[in-house]
Amino acid sequence: MSGMQRSVLSPRLGAIVKQGKTGRGNHGIRSTLDAWKRASPNSAFAWAASGYAYVATATAARGSNHAVSLIYLSEALRFNPALDDARIHRVYELVDFDEAAWGVAGASRVIQALPHAEDPLKARADAYMMEGDYAHAEQDYRAASALAPGDLQSLALLGSLYARQTHDWDMAWAVADQLIKARPDDSCGWMLRADVQQHQPRPGLKDTVEYFEAHFGNQNPGLHDIAVRMRSTLILQNHSGAKGLANKASRATAAR
Repeated sequence: MSGMQRSVLSPRLGAIVKQGKTGRGNHGIRSTLDAWKRASPNSAFAWAASGYAYVATATAARGSNHAVSLIYLSEALRFNPALDDARIHRVYELVDFDEAAWGVAGASRVIQALPHAEDPLKARADAYMMEGDYAHAEQDYRAASALAPGDLQSLALLGSLYARQTHDWDMAWAVADQLIKARPDDSCGWMLRADVQQHQPRPGLKDTVEYFEAHFGNQNPGLHDIAVRMRSTLILQNHSGAKGLANKASRATAAR
């Protein structure tokens, strides 16, 4: 397709995608695209545009209507099978739609086609997590982290798996250390460290809470709320510890 053809058709595509992103006129999008393809049945751009427009509409529906998002993603892939991001997006929608096994199968096909890509591995790990298959989720998070060591999201998700699902505290602690050493200015490693210190429990929660409050507590409302919860946990932990020591002393006194 020539540059002139693209320049003429791009405004048309842009209007359709904009309509899809706003979530308005889904029927109008379908009608416009169908008319375009009828008028230009051999236009690869028209068919590819259908895929992108359906992805935009699916994105607008994501989080509020998983069924609609799945339908539009499937339509996007029917019109433009080369949309790998749409395939990955669909895996997450399948998981949210309680079709994790289908999501695993879909992600596995993308991994076969893109064996050196991190994102499909993370998507499949998410589906495995929903199935409760933590062993395979761990493998995928580790593989994703190895493929993109500079992207710490997979490592953070792996640490969360250890802390929240398998309660492998030593592994969670090791991941927290890795995250903090790699990015001390990122809150994820400190949150994971506090999680282990709270639930294992492990000493040092006071230092972690104070560091988190000083460096992250005022960055945004979400991190501020986390800092408040950490402080509350520390207070409760100290109260429980003091109460336990008092009870122990009381029992020792009564035994005399």
